[in-house]
Amino acid sequence: MKAFNLLLAIFGSVSLAACSTSGNSHSQAAAKTLAEKTPMNVGISTSNNTSISNNNTTTSNSTSPAGVNGTSSTGTQAPNSPSNTSSAGTPTSNPQVNANTPSAGNTINNGPIQGMAYQFSSGSAANKIANAKVITLSTNKKEVLNVGGKSIDLAPEGLQPGFTFTDNANGTSLIAGTFVNYVDYSPSAQAGIYQNDNTTYVFTQGTLTLPKNMPTSGQALYTGLSSYHVTNATLNEQINAAETPQKWEIHGVMLTADFDQKTLVGDILTTDASGKGISSAEIDAKISGNTFSGEKNGTKNQGAFFGQNANEIGGIYINENKGFAGAFVAKSNWQ
Repeated sequence: MKAFNLLLAIFGSVSLAACSTSGNSHSQAAAKTLAEKTPMNVGISTSNNTSISNNNTTTSNSTSPAGVNGTSSTGTQAPNSPSNTSSAGTPTSNPQVNANTPSAGNTINNGPIQGMAYQFSSGSAANKIANAKVITLSTNKKEVLNVGGKSIDLAPEGLQPGFTFTDNANGTSLIAGTFVNYVDYSPSAQAGIYQNDNTTYVFTQGTLTLPKNMPTSGQALYTGLSSYHVTNATLNEQINAAETPQKWEIHGVMLTADFDQKTLVGDILTTDASGKGISSAEIDAKISGNTFSGEKNGTKNQGAFFGQNANEIGGIYINENKGFAGAFVAKSNWQ
């Protein structure tokens, strides 16, 4: 559940010679589940309602979509990247980009690094994942989170292979990391969990895809072992140095975007106690501009497309009835 062999299935076309084989049976079964999901396209859709201004945080008292205005401690067992970046998972049909006309709908138009988060109370045994607020984020670096009037560096020693876990006076965080050669596998986006004494955030933020660079047709598969997942049971758990990661959970991501139908669908994936691969959360959303949002079976989600031509995706999800929340980043073209 907390290991990384799942990457072997997600990034099957990449050379993973440096990837550790010490993962447990849970991760191996999850890898098999991902490998058997043959449609290489899963879609997500979004729509946003409120806006984010640069260097400010806007809060909403519900889990409805947050709009964003914008353009433009150590993990282990990460795969080795190719010499420059990474490669695996190609769209079944090449998305077509309309370079002249911005996508219709609510879009993210201004600012350097922007995103969104679900915020809820923690720190007490009585706290559950409930009464979440949606906040919009703005920062100058994707590893720096601006919340509660503070700027928190979530990778003070740099991103680490596999994932980056930090616990210091500023709080505890679990975010995406790098390949074993320290190449950032999500250079345009970041996602994860941050917790201080009494508040937990699941967030995503990054360099947003310009509306004019959003694909207007075709499908793309987004994959990654990069969903950071918290439940009522793990919300206030203690750090355990013997676990990987030391707190919370890392799940897999498999999503297909259909840019013709403006949909995004797929799953956050993990394994059960027997090692069988299962869906820990279903994602079903509508794409609007460079963002998406939706709900399925009580799980609300929202997020955005990041990087050149929407090659990366980031999102947050929450189900207060079932008591879980999370944040993810994933990538389409790994070449």
